[in-house]
Amino acid sequence: MDWVDIISRFVVAIPKPVGRALIFPLHVLPSFRKAKRVLRVVDEVSGLERCGNFDAAEQIREQALRLCEPGFTALLWRSKGFDRLRRNMPDEALAAFEAGYYIVPNFPATVFAIRTDRDNPKRNKHIAYTYNPKITAECDVLPAGEGEYKNPVFSTGL
Repeated sequence: MDWVDIISRFVVAIPKPVGRALIFPLHVLPSFRKAKRVLRVVDEVSGLERCGNFDAAEQIREQALRLCEPGFTALLWRSKGFDRLRRNMPDEALAAFEAGYYIVPNFPATVFAIRTDRDNPKRNKHIAYTYNPKITAECDVLPAGEGEYKNPVFSTGL
């Protein structure tokens, strides 16, 4: 028995009133309330679709997609994608699935790759986690097509 089985058996064994009491303090968090609201809408849409009321489910889903923040709509887009597959609209289904693909929220970040001809790039001794858009860097640029992209911090050893 692995740890997932142990945790799932423990969670299932908790009576509903106790589980609700344990989760109640999380309602203070705005993101928890937003996620719970989306889950309620998805449950309502699923219930309508099980009853065959697809038009009402579509209206509720579209209204929720308009009102919810993008970071909380993945389940709604998934529902829309499966609805489009059921209606034999594969292109619209793919667009809906892609719209719901949301890994990291949009925040300012600077990401770059280093192209070098060295076998072992220098490791960073200090990494700063501050955002400054006025920073500029100068370097010797390799001609196009020469060198490899290397990460000076992370190595998989493969």
